[in-house]
Amino acid sequence: MKYWTLFSWSFVVCLFASAWAFAQPNVKEMTRLNPQMGRPLDIDDARADALGLRKISGTYLTMYTDIPSREDIDELVAVFDAAVPQWCRLFGINPGKARHWSLVAFLMRDREKFRQAGMLPDDLPKFPTGYNRGYHFWVVEQPGNYYTRHLVLHEGTHAFMQWFLGGSGPAWYSEGMAEKLALHRWENARLELNARLTHADQCEYWGRPKVIRDAVARKQTMRLDQVFDLSAISFYDAESYAWAWAACEFLSGHPFTTEEYRKLPKHAAVTTAAFSAKFKSWFEKEWWAQIERDWQTFLSELTYGTTADRTTILPAVCELRDGYEVATIFADRNWQISTILVQKGDEVRISASGQFIVMQVDPQRPLGRQDFQGDRGERALPIVGDEAADTPPAEDSADSARISIPCEANGVSLRYYQGQRVGMLMAAILNEDYQLSSPIPIGTEATLIANADGAVVFRINESPAELHDNSGKLEVKFVK
Repeated sequence: MKYWTLFSWSFVVCLFASAWAFAQPNVKEMTRLNPQMGRPLDIDDARADALGLRKISGTYLTMYTDIPSREDIDELVAVFDAAVPQWCRLFGINPGKARHWSLVAFLMRDREKFRQAGMLPDDLPKFPTGYNRGYHFWVVEQPGNYYTRHLVLHEGTHAFMQWFLGGSGPAWYSEGMAEKLALHRWENARLELNARLTHADQCEYWGRPKVIRDAVARKQTMRLDQVFDLSAISFYDAESYAWAWAACEFLSGHPFTTEEYRKLPKHAAVTTAAFSAKFKSWFEKEWWAQIERDWQTFLSELTYGTTADRTTILPAVCELRDGYEVATIFADRNWQISTILVQKGDEVRISASGQFIVMQVDPQRPLGRQDFQGDRGERALPIVGDEAADTPPAEDSADSARISIPCEANGVSLRYYQGQRVGMLMAAILNEDYQLSSPIPIGTEATLIANADGAVVFRINESPAELHDNSGKLEVKFVK
């Protein structure tokens, strides 16, 4: 009996030791990853339990929380675990290197409980929503079930970059990348980071596009250089997060900057202005001026799902045919610049012919509210930043079942954008400062009276966020 009791106690001690080792980061292995991170907090589980803090453990994350058990909270550890392989792919890290990496998170409703438990050190800044440092990150509970999960992924992105890249760059890049990659879908226990979300309902309480739209309406937009100069302290304000996210979204997708942007993780250990200066040095001065102009165009129509490649103003394919200038206008592109120059008051006769696809519909369901608001449940773009970015997402049955709706230059009345039918051929004048005049509806035939000096530009009428699944083109003839 004595030996059995001794064996039983030995088993319990070993079991407890194993559980403690599982819950805490492997300091020895993690120090090899990054010796600059110091040591983790000493956590007393018995004290935490007495204060009503629950512990949820996973492979890469142990989380303490004072929020009562419910599905969207308890699964956050699984969400984090699912994110790690995706961070590895994005940043080009061998997954084996992350085998021993693990963090401790504190998800808080009542901060005082965590302070009493020794989990909220006095030397932390007074952060409004989240903060990460070394082996730990802290997140304040948010309304809804999306935004809290977003913040866990946001802080996790910071931590991953700091551990594996040696830093996360200056404030705009650090916060912009964390915001961009934390946009996600979590469905049926499957996670997609860096998701292309097309409607506010998919990411409730996030709201960054509205912040930008409000600034555009107030005529208070920022240049990229101004975003680059944002200080870390400015990120106590949600508006700075919106600008940082928008900059990373734009630079990662603009045709001129995509390749250079993918190089930035290699320089993430640089947290000073030298980081941004190096990035700009990769472009000729004239190119950077063009990028700044395209940035303003991107901001002017930014909404959920907008990507920089669909807001870039590009030259149209033009030729002289039978005495007419003819421009080929592609349905999946933003404004396209013709060869015709006008002065304010000039008249230009324009006609358009051809058929294109402007909208695709799943025949298995009737048109609903989302079809008229621009949320068609589009599949997300693949992760950018390494070879995985060039791998197209797998086809799904919903896409293969979709039917195409043909359209001509007068548009279709199923949906409207900026007061005109979707698909309507529109014209505007692009001046020498790269500013667009108010768009003018053209349709199949019209006489354009120039409302500014500059080059005539054309596009079909649709939000840039919705252009990516269009196909086909129009031939536009014009003569002064």
